[in-house]
This record gives sequence, structure tokens and C-alpha cells, in this order.
Amino acid sequence: MGTVADLVPLKDENRALVRKGLEKLATTRRVGLCALKQVAGVDGFIQAHHIGYRLGPRLNAAGRLDTAQTALDLLLCEDPQFARECADLLDAHNRERQDVESVAQKEALAMMAADPTLGEAACIVLGSRSWHQGVVGIVASRLMRDHHRPTLLLAFGQDGHGKGSGRSVTGISLVAALDQCRHLLLKGGGHPMAVGVSLKEENLADFRAAMSAAVESQITADELTPRLHLSAEISLSDLTPRFLEQYTLLEPFGMGNHEPIFLCRGMEPILPGQVLKEKHWKLTLRQGGQSRPAMWFNAPLNDIPPPPWDVALKVQRQVWRGQETWQLMISEVREAE
Repeated sequence: MGTVADLVPLKDENRALVRKGLEKLATTRRVGLCALKQVAGVDGFIQAHHIGYRLGPRLNAAGRLDTAQTALDLLLCEDPQFARECADLLDAHNRERQDVESVAQKEALAMMAADPTLGEAACIVLGSRSWHQGVVGIVASRLMRDHHRPTLLLAFGQDGHGKGSGRSVTGISLVAALDQCRHLLLKGGGHPMAVGVSLKEENLADFRAAMSAAVESQITADELTPRLHLSAEISLSDLTPRFLEQYTLLEPFGMGNHEPIFLCRGMEPILPGQVLKEKHWKLTLRQGGQSRPAMWFNAPLNDIPPPPWDVALKVQRQVWRGQETWQLMISEVREAE
């Protein structure tokens, strides 16, 4: 769980260890893990993304907003009732963490809306006294993905001292950029894709300008242009039982072993489908005589191109109560060419 949650590359022996570990996690008798899986809605078959998006965030939530003692108690306990109490508390912490994140993200977006130059800079650097330092890294990661440029967010205390986190895009080293801004920092470090920094609030504007200049000095091509890297082109008729059986040999997917993204041309959506939580879209895609259920998370519901579509998608295996199913997970859609 630690190696997946901390984004250690799933390569070589680590990939083998995680593959076996996921099998053990699915059948574990440890009462703390069982309780955690129950509150997270993880039942039976487990993939790496269950750790990354359900189990890991709940274990981390307590430490982000308070201390990590509850998470430690959960992992060490042997009493099922106490385990459930700890799991419920972690689940509550996680919901609170999501609320705190949501507020910080909305405020960050409002800052960029009020001053568009903040989001257009080579490196997005934002700070606020109202943010919690335990969530700025998560929000920075989301802004980085949405705007496809290095992003640092800082939470300042009432004394004007701030701590923050940054996330980068492929090809831009945040550590190298920080090295050009050391004179403005109290401290800072990390690795090319993620850093932590400490800064006085009075230096925020100068630090923003220096980081943007440092990032610009690393740009050699299209590092700040979002690209969708496709693994192969397939058709729905290719998704035979043998294809899917062999596809499972590529698992587990994650850092260093990314889930393949396939291109399927000329897909016809069976509309209207079903909108979930006002942002996710569940529908069926048809190509020729084949059809498959699909899910599109955070679909741009007000900006859907006319069908037929060329679809970039992932093929995801799911197991519920021992029954294996396969679902298409839509990444991007364009009008068919």
C-alpha cells in the first residue's frame, strides 16, 4: 500500500511485489485493513487505483489535517469494533479533507480568474493565509493537470511564514527551477516532479516571477502543451476474451507502468445516457455490431462534439461479488475524422 500510495514506479521487482500484494490485500484478515476496505467501498478484487484513490487517501487524511495516530491505530489494532471506529473516523477526516481541498481549489481558481496572468505564466505560484498546508499539494496537482504547467501553492500562517508544495509536468524539473530561486526561500527541495518549499509571504511576488523565469529557461519544445499519448488503435471487436485475458498480464498499472490509452474511431454513443453527480456520464458506445458500457468522469457536458466520435479510452477490469466485467473509461472525445 505504501509503495503505491507514495507513487513508487511499478517496475521490475516492485511491480511483482505489488501484484502479489494486491492479491494478499484482497483476502487479508487484518481487522484494520478489512474495516478500511469496508468504509472505502472496496470489496474483493483490488487494483492499484483502489489504493491510490480510496484506501490511501483515507489513511493519509488524518495526518493532513491533524496527526496520523488514528491511521497507525487502525493498522495495528486487533479488535474489530475498535478497527471500525478508527476506519469511520478516518473516513470522516477524508470527507473533511475533501471539503478543505474544494474551498482552496475554488479560491485558487478565483485568483486566476481575477488576474489571468497568474494562470498564463510558465509556472503557477499562488498563496493564501486561508489554506491548510496539508492539502495544498493535492490542489497544486489538480491545477497542474488542468493547466498543464508547473504549479506551486503555499499556505501562509498569521506570522507570514508559508509552507507549500509543487507539482510539475514532464520535461520541467522543479528542483532545478528552485535552485535558481534559493535566495528567496527559507528552504525547499524534493525531486523533479514534486517539491516542498518554505517562504516568507513578503517574497511571494518575487518568487512567482523567479520561478516562471526559471521554468521558461527549461522550455525547449512543447513541454507546456498538453499531449495525449496513445498506446494503440483498436476496435471494439478486438476486445475478445483472449485479448482481455492477456491484458490482465500488464497489471498492476500505476506510476512507471501507465494504463494503456487506446484510440477507437467512429464510435456511436447511445444517448442520452445517464449523468451522475452532475458531472460524470455513463453511456454505451457502439461500433459496427459491437457495443460496450462506458464511463466518462468529469465529462464536459456542455461542450460535447456531435457524433460519431473518435474516442481515446482505457479498458478497465472490474469484479463485483465474484463477477468480472469490463468497462470503457473515456479519456477524450473528438468529432470523428
